[in-house]
Amino acid sequence: MTDFLSSIEIDWTALSLRDPDAVENHLMFKSFVVALTRLSLTESGWNTLADLALPEVLAQLRTLLQPPKQVFLQPNSINEKNSPAELFVSCFEQVIRLCYAICSKSKWKRLSLKILDVVYSQCELINQLLRAEIKYDTTQAVIDQNSTLKELRIQPHVDIINQKAIQKPYSFVAPNRLCTEHVR
Repeated sequence: MTDFLSSIEIDWTALSLRDPDAVENHLMFKSFVVALTRLSLTESGWNTLADLALPEVLAQLRTLLQPPKQVFLQPNSINEKNSPAELFVSCFEQVIRLCYAICSKSKWKRLSLKILDVVYSQCELINQLLRAEIKYDTTQAVIDQNSTLKELRIQPHVDIINQKAIQKPYSFVAPNRLCTEHVR
């Protein structure tokens, strides 16, 4: 099962041009990841995927390790329908949803570091999206649904902090003042 998943290769440029083989591989990849997501929600399916080391396979997928250059050269193209960047990010989104499903079980801690490896495998992509301040519909919906993330998004940036803060020297008496210089 994991061998099949890692054997799927997608040419992102050919896919954006609607090449039949690329479209077939893309649909096969997304369908298989969705099936694995459903499987991971069951107890026996989760155990099987953990035994097959699925997170390690996801972190090393050749399909995701070679993002299209358009993601880095034109980051706004992620919001353009059927562009190589949008198709790539939609596949990565499905992999992240699979990781969410794996983490929804009570034994998620067993695979947590491996799940972080999956996210870390795409750190260049994530950093590029953050630098370009791209608002992707999927991530925006997740942020708006979670009250904590929504509050963090609404909070002012560090440089807009209240001007009533006073500067005090470090104190070895109070541990909470060891790391900060500004105390209200």
